[in-house]
Amino acid sequence: MVDKEYANVNYQHFKAVSENPDSRDVALLDRTFTAFLISLSFARKLDEQSVFLVEESQVRQRELLAVEQRRQEERQRIEASRRYQREAMHTELHERILERFQQTLNDGDYIRNRVLDISSNAMLLLDNLNARAVSLSKLEDYAVSLNWLHDGLIRIVNLPPFADLSDQKRVRVTSLRNAMSFIGSEDLRILVPAFATQSWIPRAMEPFNLLRRKLWEHSLGTGIASQVLAELDGNCDPLLAYMLGLFHDLGKAIVARLYALIFDEMQREMLRDLREEVRSERYSALLELEPSELFLRNLMMQFDRQATLSLFNSLDFKFIPLRSHLEVYANTQELDELTGYARILYQAKRYSEFRMMHSANLVTTDQGKLMCKHAKLGRHQLEVLRTVNLKRLRLSRGTANEE
Repeated sequence: MVDKEYANVNYQHFKAVSENPDSRDVALLDRTFTAFLISLSFARKLDEQSVFLVEESQVRQRELLAVEQRRQEERQRIEASRRYQREAMHTELHERILERFQQTLNDGDYIRNRVLDISSNAMLLLDNLNARAVSLSKLEDYAVSLNWLHDGLIRIVNLPPFADLSDQKRVRVTSLRNAMSFIGSEDLRILVPAFATQSWIPRAMEPFNLLRRKLWEHSLGTGIASQVLAELDGNCDPLLAYMLGLFHDLGKAIVARLYALIFDEMQREMLRDLREEVRSERYSALLELEPSELFLRNLMMQFDRQATLSLFNSLDFKFIPLRSHLEVYANTQELDELTGYARILYQAKRYSEFRMMHSANLVTTDQGKLMCKHAKLGRHQLEVLRTVNLKRLRLSRGTANEE
């Protein structure tokens, strides 16, 4: 299958769409949640429509003497000039970033190898775990080079529900082969995708250091909710639904890491170009710029599904039909047009978003009802989901905490 190419949008169009967004309640909650993933303080600094950053309130100052007033006006003039230069350089820089970002987003191999660092053995292990017949030794061959999996399985196999911590005679499992054998293929199909997702979300996303943990929490919550909804549906495989939920938000991780990488690259290029200029204002303004939370939020809102699909278009899975369902999810605009796995994914995503935002006091219960109603979650589905811990993996032996 040839990777799908996406038409690029120019900076002015991107800015117009981002600054004049859909004002419906659910769309506003979408923007709030994406901002919350970046940081709670950022989400709280946005205006009522979650479009612009609100200026800090100014402290009332005493009346100034004439001389002080003139000095104050001069300082304000200089600061206004600097602010104008910063805004002009911000626009110029981000025009270049957006162009390079869109070019790179369609390069699935670059995304896989340079942005997320997904090894071929990780893909082969995931794929063959879902084959009808595969030997433990073959799975171990794929797994042996994956340090993140080795550490994760050794840790979890020595904790409940696999180990009885009250048993003083229990023997600690220390080898990968013994851990895989003891856990068994059924629970490995749950654990390996979880450890893979946790590993693939980049650790270095400065300055968005709070994003990684929230993305993981949302991915895990959506995966578990998808698994439950598929069980209730009865026509979808809960394991496949679980993996779709886990992996669907890798696009946001891609967007964040790619933005940080391209920002540094473009800023360095522009600084080199400006070194020869006689006037230093533009150079100084460019040097002061840092990656923008608001620009990242807007990138994530517009490109995260495309980024996820671009990644999975480059992954040659033979036994896991993830790509076809993610394509339906990415390319369908209206909920009524979603069916099967794509519909379950959308509903699970909405429910996980509500739970996270409600815990952070960003939404009310009434807003949560609106989100669930929009996702067309039924009463029985919600009653079951309310009993589910979205931070504990649902294994054949019971639940396991995977923070």
